[in-house]
Amino acid sequence: MIKQLIAITVLTFSVLSVAKEYDSPAKTVDDIKQRITELVEYHGIPGLSVAIVENDHNRLVAGFGMADREQKKPASAETLFRIGSISKMFVSLAALKLQEQGKLDLNTPLKELAPDIEFDNPWSETDPVRLVHLLEHSAGWDDIHLTEYASNDPAPLTLKQALDYHPDSRVSRWRPGVRMSYANSGPAVAAYVIEKVTGMDFESYINQQFFQPLEMTTATYRYPEQDHLLAKLYQSGEEAPYWHISMRPSGSINASARDMANLVRFYLNRGVANGDRILSAESIRRMETPETSLAAKAGMKTGFGTGNFTTTYKNFVFYGHNGGVNGGVSQLAYLPNQGVGYAIAMNSDNSQAFKAIYQEVQRYITFGLSGPKLPEVTSLPENTAEQYSGFYRLVNPRQALFGFGSELFGSRYLRVEKNIAAWGEISKATNKENDEKSDSKSAEKDKHFYPISDQLLRRHDASVASMALLKDESCLAVQIGTQYWQKISSFNHYATKIAAWTFITITGLQILWFFVWGIRRLNKQISKGPAMQIRIWPALAAFSILGTSILLIVGELVDVFVMLGQPSFISVSILILTWLYPVAAIVGLIQSVRYRSESINSVAKVFCLISSAVFVLSILYLLPAGLIGLSTFSY
Repeated sequence: MIKQLIAITVLTFSVLSVAKEYDSPAKTVDDIKQRITELVEYHGIPGLSVAIVENDHNRLVAGFGMADREQKKPASAETLFRIGSISKMFVSLAALKLQEQGKLDLNTPLKELAPDIEFDNPWSETDPVRLVHLLEHSAGWDDIHLTEYASNDPAPLTLKQALDYHPDSRVSRWRPGVRMSYANSGPAVAAYVIEKVTGMDFESYINQQFFQPLEMTTATYRYPEQDHLLAKLYQSGEEAPYWHISMRPSGSINASARDMANLVRFYLNRGVANGDRILSAESIRRMETPETSLAAKAGMKTGFGTGNFTTTYKNFVFYGHNGGVNGGVSQLAYLPNQGVGYAIAMNSDNSQAFKAIYQEVQRYITFGLSGPKLPEVTSLPENTAEQYSGFYRLVNPRQALFGFGSELFGSRYLRVEKNIAAWGEISKATNKENDEKSDSKSAEKDKHFYPISDQLLRRHDASVASMALLKDESCLAVQIGTQYWQKISSFNHYATKIAAWTFITITGLQILWFFVWGIRRLNKQISKGPAMQIRIWPALAAFSILGTSILLIVGELVDVFVMLGQPSFISVSILILTWLYPVAAIVGLIQSVRYRSESINSVAKVFCLISSAVFVLSILYLLPAGLIGLSTFSY
């Protein structure tokens, strides 16, 4: 544990250091190879695999650095790296292939396809969860819970066993098809549907229908038989154990750079591999196009399609997917109209290094390409600015349990004017011309959006819309990228912030004050009885908050699966502390009221009464949020 904390500290300082930068993009294969090699050494990462391809040939397929740092084994084009959630692409490919064959319809309700799968949808009568919602992450389900992430059975579990293990996360938090929220269980359930339709286990079906035709000869969902090809993974600089992901279809594939080159080319060639059509071009386009969310129905084509999502670089729109496992990150991205793409997988969790590398690859493959034209900027209707200007709160957190932070502190202001919308700015927005001239203020420019229709807006250099002005069943809303924000009143915004900061301030003051009166009590300047009773309970409540916060951070940094996803000293302590908090708060309020007439320092009486009252009121928020009696290992 001490070694891990030291490694985390080193990594933190490396993230804060100045990144290596290049004045101009790489222009040749030798240039990009040299830059990748330099970045691997500069950031001190073990190794990675890289595939850069065009429609009809490979530009670069290679390994860099070390597959095994301890054994000094270099990475090669044949080294197997974990590609994480890129694995989800095959679930959608399989579903679309079966739909082409007339064996499956993406719009079929899940209840009809897999009645034995447990999930809850309060809107099932009018808005059932459909197969397409699982592929576009628009069913409204939580991401899988920590206990599901922590499942690591090398046996391994069958897909049905994995889905039966902890179905609690599969609850629709809003009407399916309103907004997306990334959930690993969705594609896994879709994969189970594919098993039922084909009569084959999912991995065997993918191997037969995709791995073999695409000549992804070494790709595998399970721990590879040729384990000498497998790259070791490194988390915070330390070797990470192999993660036997229970929901394998959502993130378990091991693949080489050669495997990934063939997958990227398959997308560039619109469903053709080695001269054979595996999937129709129409299905590939469907995979790249979101359809089920309100934003998609308003015409916004960026975001999450079926197992495929968009990212933008300048005016280019990349399609693909990324991935992450303990000790590894990956990304697959391609430009179908330009006929070029790449896949990168790294055996380290150093996100700064990974970003630096894939950005250099993006600069390289787009060099000399003009890209799509920018849509003309139009004007919004007269009443739109007045309607949509105001405060907004994020309402599609990946997991409901950890969405309380955005509720308390995550509101943002949107100022909408006739020709511009400024995100996070209350003051008057600038204009498009100033944005284009001010290259040094890229962060500010990224907050500005320009209308291209009555509902859709784009960033200054983007060729597609990334903001949609919407109205759902409850209020006005905006979607920015994949984030969905609902409009709230100014009173709601300020009242929430005041309440949150009052809570934090009182907690901090209680902790500081404890050391003041604690010393006085040791010196017998404060007597036992009522004077101690009004002080000790709110102090216990405050320290339970502090202790829970520290333990959550430590658990996240050391090993979230072991420390929080399973019973451990940290997770059990969190459970105890989050039950201690309401007990201490309630007893503290009772004691403050009970001893209000006692001869006790008046400032101490008032402060303890206010503190206990605030703590008790906070329970009304924390209890329904699931933060009282928090059992991370059963969540």
